[in-house]
Amino acid sequence: MCRSMRVSIFVCVLVSWLHPAPALAQVAAESVATGEKVTFRSDVLGEERTVVVRLPESYQTSARSYPVLYLLDGEYFLPAAVAAVQFLSENEYVHFAAMHQPVPELIVVGIINVDRNRDFTPTHAPVQGASRFPTSGSAGEFLQFLETELIPLIDSEYRTHPYRLLSGWSLGGLFTVHTFLERPDLFSAYIAISPSLWWDNRVMVQRADSLLSAGSITGKPLVVTLGALEGSGMSGSVRDNFVSLFGELPSGESPITYIEIPGEGHRYVPYKALFEGLRSLYSEWVMPDDVLAGGLDEVEEFYEDLSVRWDYRVELPESAYLRLASTVNDAESAVQIAILATQRYPLSSWAQFRLGRLYHRLGDLELAVDSYRKALALERAYDAPDSERLLSIESRLTELERETGVR
Repeated sequence: MCRSMRVSIFVCVLVSWLHPAPALAQVAAESVATGEKVTFRSDVLGEERTVVVRLPESYQTSARSYPVLYLLDGEYFLPAAVAAVQFLSENEYVHFAAMHQPVPELIVVGIINVDRNRDFTPTHAPVQGASRFPTSGSAGEFLQFLETELIPLIDSEYRTHPYRLLSGWSLGGLFTVHTFLERPDLFSAYIAISPSLWWDNRVMVQRADSLLSAGSITGKPLVVTLGALEGSGMSGSVRDNFVSLFGELPSGESPITYIEIPGEGHRYVPYKALFEGLRSLYSEWVMPDDVLAGGLDEVEEFYEDLSVRWDYRVELPESAYLRLASTVNDAESAVQIAILATQRYPLSSWAQFRLGRLYHRLGDLELAVDSYRKALALERAYDAPDSERLLSIESRLTELERETGVR
């Protein structure tokens, strides 16, 4: 995996749209701690809006396109979301052990609020128990903003793949469910964290019941999470009403996955819920050991099948090559697989290092030294070299140079 930090500051002007939408004014972006802060004028909402875009670590050193996670309440949850995505898709310690990362690298777009009560609620319900929501009821306009302005903007400025995810908590979870029901094809998958489905006499539960009765529910996956310590209003509307509706579908036909987070209430559940939600959505991405035992042909077939099922080109990860190279019995075949890894991931120090080790075992010391030196140069060129990996590469190279007298 390639590691780099994007620290540029730029101003860009959006000239045209491929998606039908009103022309937007200047788009300004600046670097912030969690990514790039992008501010632009929304004609749909009649106001300036801001998002923070966090790019994958490999973005600057590859030409790949990336799926996008759109995160509501970005000012609250972006750091936690970035941490969860990094751990699941870019974890260097996991990669160091040549393990498969369970989630692909994602672009994360944190949407900063202006009026969340207005934007996330599907109906105007100004009084909800003891709480007041005078601006409520504009989820339709906010959904139009996402569809015709924000998503086209992100697609035009970044290398995005059409596979998109939407995640929101509480009222943001309510909006996530609203989008799943009303505009399911806008996103490829949804994570609704503790959704406020009590809203307006459980209007979204009623809407889901109506759509189910009409056979109009999409097959797009929706992960619904709830903290085990949340009150009866949440558990009743979410688990007992909404989720149970889908439990009546024939086995294997429900798009809903329900996850209850133990030991957590409403306020502190989002981080764990997003982490578990991503793992659940991508559960079938982890390559089983029996596929690995079948060799390169079966591994390639696994990822081809995965690409067909997800309608998304799933490339063989570097870890798949390296796991396979470490398990095949034939040393020459292992070398060829490792060479494929270095060709597919030319900026990976780890792929070069593993290739050097295989050459070393074969007794081809000159090629081993060459691979170790390439690995060392790559590792030192990273913005944040991995100390453990540096030590491994340097010690092996020093040992081999001493053994062969090569300098």
